[in-house]
Amino acid sequence: MDYNRIVQEILNIGEELLKSGAEIFRVEDSLYRMCRSYGFVRSDVYASQINIQMTVETPEGEIITQIRYIEMTSPHYDKLDQLNNLSRYVCANTPKQAEIHERYEKIAKSKVLAFPLMVLAQIVSGTSFAIFFGGGRNDAIVAVFASAAMALTGYWIGKQEKNPMIYNLVLAFVTEMVILLAEKMGIAIHSDRIMIGIVMVLISTLGVINGLRDVVQRNFTSGALEIMNSVLGALGIAFGIALAMKMLHGGGNAGGAVLNSNIFVQAVSVSVGSIGLAGIYQIRGKKVIYSGIGAFLTWTVYLIVRQFGGSYLFGMLLAAVFVGMYAFVMARINKAPSTIFLTASVFPKTATDKLTWSTSNKKVVTVTKSGKIKGVKTGTATITVKTTSGKKATCKVTVVKSNKKSAGIKLSAKKLTLKQNATKQLKATLDKNATDKVTWSSSNKKVATVDKNGVVTAVKKGTVTITAKTSGGKKATCKVTVKVPATKVKLNKTKATVAKGRTLTLKATMTPSSSTDKLTWTSSNKKVATVDKNGKVKALKKGTATITVKTASGKKATCKITVK
Repeated sequence: MDYNRIVQEILNIGEELLKSGAEIFRVEDSLYRMCRSYGFVRSDVYASQINIQMTVETPEGEIITQIRYIEMTSPHYDKLDQLNNLSRYVCANTPKQAEIHERYEKIAKSKVLAFPLMVLAQIVSGTSFAIFFGGGRNDAIVAVFASAAMALTGYWIGKQEKNPMIYNLVLAFVTEMVILLAEKMGIAIHSDRIMIGIVMVLISTLGVINGLRDVVQRNFTSGALEIMNSVLGALGIAFGIALAMKMLHGGGNAGGAVLNSNIFVQAVSVSVGSIGLAGIYQIRGKKVIYSGIGAFLTWTVYLIVRQFGGSYLFGMLLAAVFVGMYAFVMARINKAPSTIFLTASVFPKTATDKLTWSTSNKKVVTVTKSGKIKGVKTGTATITVKTTSGKKATCKVTVVKSNKKSAGIKLSAKKLTLKQNATKQLKATLDKNATDKVTWSSSNKKVATVDKNGVVTAVKKGTVTITAKTSGGKKATCKVTVKVPATKVKLNKTKATVAKGRTLTLKATMTPSSSTDKLTWTSSNKKVATVDKNGKVKALKKGTATITVKTASGKKATCKITVK
């Protein structure tokens, strides 16, 4: 066996793992395992962002050392997934060098996402996050063009410059220039929110995540370098934005990013944005959808925590724990690196200023820390909201005399029983001189409906609650039971002969079959034959008797019984 060639092929895999976005500890571990599978007596591997050094001792005692310089490229998670599977295959099967090379070459030649699709992915991601951070319709339109400009610039400069600081500086500068020009033309409304959304594509969450995971694995040097590389990239973004604002003499008329007020829009936009990020990171197939689902669920966890009064930090903690568990489970299910699901599902929980609310006159209007105002007495007051960055907005509130609100509401009936298709007028009674509007609703419109005047219409059998509610929040209810009358009843026998002492069970069928009518059974001669409530006839002595079944709606059928 040519061990030199084997080592070379293992290094090829390690090099592509690093280029595709794998953590240092994952690369080192994969190389160790592959070396072990070929029976090397000893293997020493050291990997960093710029090179891999590997020394092995063969079973024959030969020492082989190879060093590989790494030229970093953009993450390619689909390739990372394939390489992960290849390393597993090598460990399990110890294939010959030629087979490893053939499989490696096939993966190495994997194509990146077509350029038009990359542009589309950046547009989808940037625009979705701009909406997530509170951007309106105009802002979304500007985000489309700004994201496209960033994608085109990135495609050009990516061939010329590998330094993350310079790369991000140029992209942030071009993007911010487009946004600020749109603002000066009166198109962009919230330039800050647009930029914060689009910059999500530039922020190297991969470097931070991989760096932290390397530190946890005690690869302190590599982890620190990864994090520092991301910090340099972030500085490039900051300098690029500052340079654009300086050239255009300021700009940015918004007071910081404020998350979209609609939590459903938040969850959807962050999910779609993460799907765009998945495309940028070259994630393929169903894993793209899993990334979007991960982002949606992670944000939902955060929102639930906040909804129940949890702090911002606690919400972030639980969301972080959840996304970690989600990535772990998805990795096991799909037999893929957890980084694929982790990175595309992670996003800043907020990039927002803290808002402070105040009122110019608490005797007239009060305001809570969430912006909810309450009129105290007639008059005028000004509500002011201020961000920690010093931006503010005001709203003039006038409190007028309110109309008299009803202290209660009563309905003309608390319970109703209606036949199918029947109608009944419910009347609501308010306090004297009350001016409240009354709204009507049904708990199940498939059973019974109610119009704006309180007229109830029975639809099908069942029970439903009709509610009348005043504009002042008072309400009253009526329980409505809908019954379906029978239009016909039929027995399974019209004549029958029964021996004395024997029994016979008659079966009744109602039309329609959904009828709720109760059945009543009677005998014309109880000395000859009796019948119970279930239609069971008992023959007592010789003679004849007529058994009759009758519905609650008055329909009936008979059977002549002869006892011998």
